[in-house]
Amino acid sequence: MTSPLTSRLSRVLLACLLILALGVVAATPASAALPSAEQDFVTRINQERTSRSLKALTVCGGIVDVARAWSDKRAATSNHVGHNPSYTSQIPSGWTRAAENVAWGSGTSATVAVLHKSLMDSAGHRANILGDFTHIGVGVTVVSNQMYVTQNFGKYASGCGGATTSIALTVTKGTYDNGTKSKATLSWSGATGSNVDVWRNGAKLLTTANDGAHVDKFGVKLAAGTVRSYKVCRAGTTTCSPTRSVTF
Repeated sequence: MTSPLTSRLSRVLLACLLILALGVVAATPASAALPSAEQDFVTRINQERTSRSLKALTVCGGIVDVARAWSDKRAATSNHVGHNPSYTSQIPSGWTRAAENVAWGSGTSATVAVLHKSLMDSAGHRANILGDFTHIGVGVTVVSNQMYVTQNFGKYASGCGGATTSIALTVTKGTYDNGTKSKATLSWSGATGSNVDVWRNGAKLLTTANDGAHVDKFGVKLAAGTVRSYKVCRAGTTTCSPTRSVTF
């Protein structure tokens, strides 16, 4: 049973950038991703910590899965700075402290460098980044030149469970019925199990055989500029590929 000690929200609007921090939650003593950007955030966060004689945080795959899923959902619904109300129950159990930062940037603000600096310039976000934690998971989803970032922090006495996903996904657009209807062709690898869940625009589309391919036929010709975003997950889990988007 968790009990929030403090829950502080701070909101900052600067140019095309928004960030929001969720204060630390303490437990009663007795959890279209862009991996390169995610690692960049982790590297910068650990540089901030070690330069202040704080221990570097360890990436926890189980936390990464939760952070990625929330960034995907925000991107699909244009939820710029909304927090995940359930992250404390979704990250691996056993934590004694947990916190979350979310950020969003558009255009020239949609970079790791800009968003990290803005987070560090905000007292609430900086407190989480430099806080009393042992593990971290970062999820970054980029859609239409907008970057959605979720950072989840946890303190664990004996390690954090979960492995980072290695599912790779590609999505290509096309047509059928003599060019009169639109389709998206998904190809993936690295998923385990007999089935996968295919998600489109933040909602589960279907569960299908883990055979590495699926064609999403729309039945109509989509208007120019229409965006469809996809991810593939191990069935019934939050172990998912990065989100991939296609513009028709």
